[in-house]
Amino acid sequence: LYFGGTDIMGHLAFIESILNTNHITELGAQYRYFPGYHIFIAIGSEITGLHIKDAMFVFVGLAWQAGLLFAYLIFHRFSNSSRIALIACLVFSVNEAAIYYGSYSVARTLDFVLFLGWFYIALNLFKKDVMYIPLLLIITAALILTHHLTTILLTPVLVVFYICQKIFFGFRKEHPLLPLAPLIFLSVTFFGYFIWVSSELFGSVLPAYMASIFTTEMELAVDPGQLAGSPLAYVFNSAYYALVLIFALFGISFAWNAGREKTIRNTLRTL
Repeated sequence: LYFGGTDIMGHLAFIESILNTNHITELGAQYRYFPGYHIFIAIGSEITGLHIKDAMFVFVGLAWQAGLLFAYLIFHRFSNSSRIALIACLVFSVNEAAIYYGSYSVARTLDFVLFLGWFYIALNLFKKDVMYIPLLLIITAALILTHHLTTILLTPVLVVFYICQKIFFGFRKEHPLLPLAPLIFLSVTFFGYFIWVSSELFGSVLPAYMASIFTTEMELAVDPGQLAGSPLAYVFNSAYYALVLIFALFGISFAWNAGREKTIRNTLRTL
């Protein structure tokens, strides 16, 4: 029994090939240059003696719990409030994507946890603490070697986040801004590795991915045609989006009232 799509069957075969051959040559072009997830599960299976299927769900499940911890620390860094951070983690944990991938033991799930760890460490670089630098180097390497599409998707998000934080908060030192250095380091390292080392994969994956962005049609989170057959799913989805809307309205109200002077910056911050 497993949850998710059929990708798990292929990943199980890849992990088994690593245990049998002690090498990654049989992972195929897509994961030969990004074997972090499969090596992680293979090591866990070898150390604990668990079957690879059991090891996959156990170790990815434990890693996902670390992701929730990183999410709490990130929310706490921004809000400086344990209560708000806990509420944000609650909303995050009931997200349908978080529930789905929290039980779907694939490479992108582990890579997302690594991204949360990378993001938290990068936010702490403003303290200029030397101990965060080797941690950032290690987790950057793990992030790059685990799943390529996750990094391709999240790098533009980080760029947009960096631009928005400069617009909203400027150069205020007391606010935990994302420094530019780790963002540049991640982008240059990943795309350098992706283009020159995994050139075989770069030539086939990126064009197809870019084409899919402009050809994929938008879909509703809940298909209206399936509401009659699944009313419970509709209720849960509606409750989730209603909760998000409530917190969004609270945030807009707080941001608007916090700026006594209705300057352009305060207006942009509210939007």
